[in-house]
Amino acid sequence: MIRKGGAVGSSSTARVFVGATVSKSGNERYVKLQPNAMEWLLPHRQDRGLIYFNRLEFQAAREEAGVTWGHDILRHSFGSDALAAFRDAGDVAEQMGHGSSTQMLFKHYRRAVREADAVKFWEILPADAGGPEKLVMEKAS
Repeated sequence: MIRKGGAVGSSSTARVFVGATVSKSGNERYVKLQPNAMEWLLPHRQDRGLIYFNRLEFQAAREEAGVTWGHDILRHSFGSDALAAFRDAGDVAEQMGHGSSTQMLFKHYRRAVREADAVKFWEILPADAGGPEKLVMEKAS
């Protein structure tokens, strides 16, 4: 089982259930876990129990590493990179809790992400799964 503050999923289904009480949009939904996300979660798997996400622990780890970023950057990255890579606005909007409406997606999450860069985003793996030892972020020119 995988848990994110009330969001529960099964690694066999490769999706996470996001309940209305923890959803930014207040809408319950399932979010697909891409293969690279599963690779990041596998090292934390136990014989039983939950994997969870704690925003305060995550923030402390970011600060300790000296990483800074804007508000809801993970959500914005998901929306922008999923839209650019998978080209299915309705599916991305639904996974983000916007229902079948793509208006919010296009207004807030349609960033200038090149398709090739978005495809690379969904291929990022941890080092023990064949990914790089260190990620280097480059600004688009």
